[in-house]
Parts: sequence; structure tokens; C-alpha cells
Amino acid sequence: MNSTDLCKHWEVRVSKEALPDKWATTQIGDILTVIRGASPRPKGDPRYFGGQIPWISIRDINAEKGKFLTTTVEGVTELGAQKSRLVPRGNLILSNSGSVCIPKILKVDGCIHDGFVTFPDLNCENLSTIYFYHLFDWMRPLVIDANRQGVTQVNLNTGIVKAFEIPLPPLAEQKEIASRLDALLGQVERLKARVDALPAVLKRFRQSVLAAAVSGKLTEDWREENEAGNKNWALTPIADIAQTIFDGPFGSKLKTSDYTDSGIRVVRLGNIGHLEFKDGDRSFISREKYETLRSNTLKEGDILFSSFVDEEIRICRLPPSNQISINKADCFCIRIPNSDTLCDFVTLKLASHETYSRIKKSVHGVTRPRINLKFLRSFEIEIPPPAEQTEIVRRVNELFAFADKVEAQVSAAQARINQLSQSILAKAFRGELTADWRAAHPERITGEHSAEALLARIQAERATSKPAKKKRVSKAAQK
Repeated sequence: MNSTDLCKHWEVRVSKEALPDKWATTQIGDILTVIRGASPRPKGDPRYFGGQIPWISIRDINAEKGKFLTTTVEGVTELGAQKSRLVPRGNLILSNSGSVCIPKILKVDGCIHDGFVTFPDLNCENLSTIYFYHLFDWMRPLVIDANRQGVTQVNLNTGIVKAFEIPLPPLAEQKEIASRLDALLGQVERLKARVDALPAVLKRFRQSVLAAAVSGKLTEDWREENEAGNKNWALTPIADIAQTIFDGPFGSKLKTSDYTDSGIRVVRLGNIGHLEFKDGDRSFISREKYETLRSNTLKEGDILFSSFVDEEIRICRLPPSNQISINKADCFCIRIPNSDTLCDFVTLKLASHETYSRIKKSVHGVTRPRINLKFLRSFEIEIPPPAEQTEIVRRVNELFAFADKVEAQVSAAQARINQLSQSILAKAFRGELTADWRAAHPERITGEHSAEALLARIQAERATSKPAKKKRVSKAAQK
């Protein structure tokens, strides 16, 4: 990606005609010095690294939300700082590689490596640092989008950054935009935090429903109305209710070289979620290979159970499909004949936290907890009468459907909130966010306060601050 390519993309988003007539446009390099960081070599050398001076990395800026950077994981020594680029607090930095175009305002003096650029003359009386922070934040999707359009170079070198064409309002309006964006985007972030917390709430809700269902609490009222007692729940080994329980083929029976691009489906551990069949990870074997593994053929509605027990039980039922499939090793199949309701109840019971706790106790101390077929066959669960099974499954499905509906609404809300920030930024840099402010304060955007006057002032100051070029004296004149 070069400056010309990126500017073409930028001009699509920002044109002079779309801006307020009191604004100007300029290239960053015409108003700001752009300096790249530097990296001491070799990396990890104790002469340079391990000191007390903050060493800023992409990891640090990704870890800290908001516009300020307050802490870093690593530090450099005085010698390391001399070989890097020390940026004083209050200055703006911009990532130019990896997680590209992320701006941060430093709350500490820190050193940047060559994955960042900084703007030493931005922190001045002519320009608002916070305005430029929000401007770069708005530009980030543009830069990412430019990279997606077949541009191979990801790094933003100083030439590209200098060539960015930007909208420049009068200084007073820069500050007003920065203030309004701080307030509005702060509200959006608080709203986002509340909405982002809802999936965890829904997960706890489902867990509570599941716990109440398999313990009998969910249907206490039903038993009272139907004069059925909880004593009717029978403790039963899985083997006594299953027609068959089998594992997938191990070792040489199914090797990596046996897999093909299409053919008979192989259900693997990655397909078994918590009460969810994950269809995305697809593997196949040939029809010829399948004929040697026919005994592992799965049927619609089979319970699939992962032998590995990490954070929760991974169990689901095989959904309807026109495709023949087998299970892989460590993907147990529990087949319960002639009763979808019993199959559903057993799935819920085995997925519960109570089952998880019992299994974890049984495999305590194992590095990667795992059960075998013998354990699963002998594992006992309480089974209610068929009528109560039906009621439990009905209520769980109803409550889970409610949770699914809320979760879909949450996902839609998250998408809208993510778009909202960018929409607010777009309005800000088109001048729409402060249209009322300009109407109320014409004296602060005209004459010596206008954007044109601001640009002229910056250019004059930059011209006087540049060191005079040394005149070259010819060798003849030196004699």
C-alpha cells in the first residue's frame, strides 16, 4: 500500500464539498512532523531491555481500552531508550504495523519501536491532540479496508501517514468536536459494556434452568398437580437405558492419510459442543474406507459425548442429515431406542453441572481429564417417569427458546452499537455533529480563528522552526 493508493480510498470518504465551508483540508505532512520509532537490536539484549523506562508494544495498546496508555508490560534501560524513540507523556502515537492505525495518547513517558509513529509538534496550541486521536480512530476502518482490497503491504510508513488527507476545522471547533466525541463515545462504551455482559447472564440462566430441570425443581408444581412424587426417579446406569454405547475407531483403524475431501462424514471432537452440534468442522473418508468402519455408523438423534471433560460437558444430539456419518475416537455414541423424550432428558442430565462435578471428581488430578467407555456405561443418573420427562423437556425447550430469542436480540444490539461509534465519528468529521455549535459561535470560526488562518499560522511556524540549510562551499572557494 502506498500513499497514492490510500489517498484514493480516503478521498472517497472525505471531499471538500462534503465539509462545512469554514473547514479546510490538508495533508498530515503539511501540518505535522511524523517520526517513526526505533528498535534496539538485538531484541532481549539486557543492555537495552529490562529497565524501568516504559517500552510500548502492540500488546500494550491492545490491552488498554480508551484513548490513553498508562502502563506497559516491559521496560528498557537508559541505553535502550537512546536507541529507541522516547515520547513524552501527552503525545499521540499511532501503530503502523500489526494492529494497524490504533492511536493512543501517552499518560507516561515511553519508548516506541518502529511499529509506531509519533507527532512531536501535535501537542501545541494550534491543534487538539484529542481531535486527532478521534480522527485516527475514525480512519482505522478505512486503512483496514484498503488492506483488504488486495493491497499487500500492511505497514503504514511515514510517507503514507504524511499523505493522509484530513479535514481540519478551526481550533475552537476541534476542541468542541473532541469534547462531544468524548461524551458520546463514552456513553456508547458504557452501553456496550452492559450489552456485552448479557451473553454471560444468559449462559448462567441456561445453567440454572438445566440444574432445576435435572434435579426435579423445575417440575415441582407439575408433580403436585399430578400427585407424582420425586421418589419415582430411578437411579439407573447409562448402559441399562441405551441400546448401544460405542467409541470411534482408534489408531491404525483411522489414520490421517485416510481422510478425503468428500465422501462419508466423520464426526470429530470439534463438532461436539455443549448441547450444540457444531457443523463447521467437516472431515470425510472414502466409501471404501467406510466399509471397514461400518459398525461406527451414526444415526439421527444419537447422543454424542466427548471423552474429554475440561470446562464443561460437551454433549449433543446428531441432527438430521441425508449424509452417512461415523464417529471418530473419543467421540462416544449413546443410542437410546424408541424414545426421543428419554434421549432428550438423558442429554440434558449428562450436560448438567451436577454431572460435570461428579465426573471431575472421578478424574481428579489428571492433566487432561478424560473418561472411558467403561466409566460412561456404569455412570448412574436419576430418570423420572416418562410423563415427567416429557414435561421437563417441554419446559426446558421453552425456556431455552426464550434465551435464544434474547441472545439473537443481544447480537443484533451489539452489531448496532459497533456501527454506532463509527456513525458518530463520521458525523463528527463531516461537520454534522457541531453544526449547531457553528451557528451559535460564528465569531470563533471566522477571521483570524478560521481554518485557513490556522493553516497559514501553522505553515509559518513550521517554516521558521526549520533549521536553515547550510550552504555548500565549493572546493575552489575554500582554497
